[in-house]
Amino acid sequence: MKKMILMITALILTATLLISCTPSAGADTVDSFKMNEPECLGDAGNGKPEFRLTWDKFPDATGYEVALFAEGKDTFTGEDFAIRSTKGVYSDTPETVIVMLQGVYTDTVRYRIKVQPEVSRDSAITDIPWSNIWEINFVDGEYTVSETEEDFDSETTEEKNEPEIDAPVPEFKDPLEHSYPEPLLEYLAREKGEETPFSTDDIASFVVGVNHCEYGEPAQTITDSASVDQFKKAVESVKVTGLKDEVVSTETYTYFTARDKDGEPLFYFSIQNGLLEGMYGRYSIEGAAGLFEIDGVRYEDDWDEYWDELDAKSEEYEDSVSITEGMPVLDAAYMTHLMSEGAPDCVDYITAYIDWNQEVGRLDTSDRAEIESLMEALKKVTVGKEADDPEGQMWHINFAFSGDDQTVESSTYLSMHGKYVEIRDDYYELEGLDDFLKAVDNDMFSYLLNNPEAKKIDPSY
Repeated sequence: MKKMILMITALILTATLLISCTPSAGADTVDSFKMNEPECLGDAGNGKPEFRLTWDKFPDATGYEVALFAEGKDTFTGEDFAIRSTKGVYSDTPETVIVMLQGVYTDTVRYRIKVQPEVSRDSAITDIPWSNIWEINFVDGEYTVSETEEDFDSETTEEKNEPEIDAPVPEFKDPLEHSYPEPLLEYLAREKGEETPFSTDDIASFVVGVNHCEYGEPAQTITDSASVDQFKKAVESVKVTGLKDEVVSTETYTYFTARDKDGEPLFYFSIQNGLLEGMYGRYSIEGAAGLFEIDGVRYEDDWDEYWDELDAKSEEYEDSVSITEGMPVLDAAYMTHLMSEGAPDCVDYITAYIDWNQEVGRLDTSDRAEIESLMEALKKVTVGKEADDPEGQMWHINFAFSGDDQTVESSTYLSMHGKYVEIRDDYYELEGLDDFLKAVDNDMFSYLLNNPEAKKIDPSY
């Protein structure tokens, strides 16, 4: 009997010790969470080293997030990089396998790694800890593994107090009460909280656009004086007779914007199915027929013909023009050729960016001097030899310009791969690209000029 009591006592003591040493699933916090030393498994099959990461099983865990921080020197640019990445483990299994030295184009990289559990919403554990941190340091392909206390996130550092910025709040006036029937120019002014009706005296041009549910036709900017006079008379003839319905529809609508001599908007309105679109719905109007009879304006039914003509011209041009070494790059496709004929005067805007690389900035310019410099340099860039395997980052140059119909806002682009351009599904090296990249002072262009074959540092695991 005494022996049995001693055995029961020992079992109770053992159970008590186990309970005290094991985190409780119902606890609000867990004091520690440990990651074990990473274990190298050898070659992953692509020449890169593979490691197994393991850690303590966490109570209530539904998954884990592994955070990895890679630091090194870009072999293309000579610049330092420091990039944080994550890898999810979508089960409660406390391990994963990662492959190192991928996407960094160097075998000298310092990695730091930690892991954090993810728990279900109904878990009583609210304070989720990060594990300890391990460092895997590669130097010329040889690695060492060590534990470190040097974190790479703000979780363990004091948060910086960002200064508050007092942004100016735009002033909006409440609409004034209407009395129907009401001239359109008076209605538009009162919607803006103004007693005095808008005037047509300062209108120097106007813009007409057709928007469909999922896309819009190119905007037309009309500057012809006779057409502007027609627009003025048409606007002055329209009267708003009252609220027709409270519908906000995604159907096609036509919009009109009046502009002054500096191109600044004076007023704007849109018409859908013969009704004026307003703040609270759609309004009945009278005398609007003149808005849809202005010389030189393309309305909703005119655009199919426009696109058919453009497609036919493009096909005819590209069928008759062969890609040859030494030809101007702008002559390789119909739209860039069309832009080149009127450039730089016809070009309104130029943008350029590198795919998936925001660190080096981009180009956005409507400055006339910059556009002239860029276009004069681009006209001298010529097509070189065809390339089977172009190197470098993907980047694009987009142009907004007025085409053969000078009222229509057209657009075109060049798709680049380092110092190569894509033409009809093939890549060609460009001659004279350096002078184009020197044409303006721009960080992205300087980066491309100095590192035309650079690949984006993007660690993957």
